Amino acid sequence: MRSGVSLSLLHPHLPVPSVTP
Repeated sequence: MRSGVSLSLLHPHLPVPSVTP
């Protein structure tokens, strides 16, 4: 979901499993 990626970029301090390395 690209939405999760966008949120992670805007809020890198938030743990987003969608963009977890």
